[in-house]
Amino acid sequence: EGGLPAKEIPSGRPGPGFSLPNTAEAAKMALRSLRANLMRTLLTLLGIIIGVGSVVTMLAIGDGAKQAVLDRLASLGPDLMVVRPGAPNIRPTGGITATLVPADSDAIETLPNIAASVPEFPGGVTIRYRNRDYATQANATGAAYPQARTWPLAAGTFFSRADVRTYAPVVVLGETVRNAIMPDEPDPIGKYVLLNNIPFEVIGVMSPKGASSFGGNDQDDIVFTPITTGALRLFGQRFARYITVQVADVAGIDATQEAVRQLLIERHGTEDFQIRNMAAILEMATSTQNTLTLFLGSIAFISLLVGGIGVMNIM
Repeated sequence: EGGLPAKEIPSGRPGPGFSLPNTAEAAKMALRSLRANLMRTLLTLLGIIIGVGSVVTMLAIGDGAKQAVLDRLASLGPDLMVVRPGAPNIRPTGGITATLVPADSDAIETLPNIAASVPEFPGGVTIRYRNRDYATQANATGAAYPQARTWPLAAGTFFSRADVRTYAPVVVLGETVRNAIMPDEPDPIGKYVLLNNIPFEVIGVMSPKGASSFGGNDQDDIVFTPITTGALRLFGQRFARYITVQVADVAGIDATQEAVRQLLIERHGTEDFQIRNMAAILEMATSTQNTLTLFLGSIAFISLLVGGIGVMNIM
C-alpha cells in the first residue's frame, strides 16, 4: 500500500533473445557496414581467402606427392613375395643352393590369397639372329610371369602352361634385345633365333620397362623362356633360383607368407629357404608421406590462423 504497482510482462511478447525481425535488422546493419568500408571488407575477404586457400593447396600437394611416390613403388611390386633358397641366418658358402624346384611353385599357387606363383632361373646367354650376336640375360620362368610382375606384352603372346609342360622351345624378347638383333625386322613374331646355339621360336615381345629403380640396370635387356625348357636345355638344371609369389590381398600378406613357409617346411622337411616381401617398403613410404601431409597441413593451418588474426585486427 502506498508503493508502485508491479509491472507485468505480457505472455505473448517475445523476450530479448532470438527473433526473426532482430536477425533481419542485424543483417541489414552488417551489409551497410560492409558497403560503408569497402577497403576493410576487401582486406577481410583477402585474409580469409589466403588462409583457406593455403590449407586446401598444402593438403592437395601432400596428397599428390604421396600418390606419386606410391605409384612409383607400385612398379617394385608391393604385393610380391620372393622365396629364395638357403636356410635363414646362414651365410652362403658360394656356388648355387638348389633347394627350390618348380613343383614348389605349383604347390604355393594352390594356397589361399595367392594370385600367381612363378619359378625363375636367370642366367647369361648369347642370342643370335642371322649374322648378329648379342650377350644378354635369359630368365627361365613360368607362364604367369607377366601377371606376377605386372609387365604386359607389346606384341605377340607369352608362353602358356602347355608350353611349360611340353618343354616348348619358344622365347619372348625384351625390347632392348629385339632392337639389338632385329633392328630392321618389322615383325619378329615367328622368326627363329639361337640361344647358346639352340633354336627358339620368337612368340612375343615385352613392352618397354626402362631402367630399374635401383642401380639403373636395363630391365628390357632380357629374354624369357619356359622354366622347363630354359633351365634344362640352356643351363642344364632342374631347380629354380627363386620363386616369385604375387598375393591377391596385400593386407593379408603376412598371414600368406606364414602359410607359404609352413607349406615349404612340410614339403622339404626343414626350413632351407628364405621369404621376403615388399610390403614393408610400401608401409614405410606411406608412413613417410602421411608425416609430410601432416607437416604441410600444419603450415597451412598456421597461415589460416595468421589470416584470422589479421581479420580481427582489421575489424
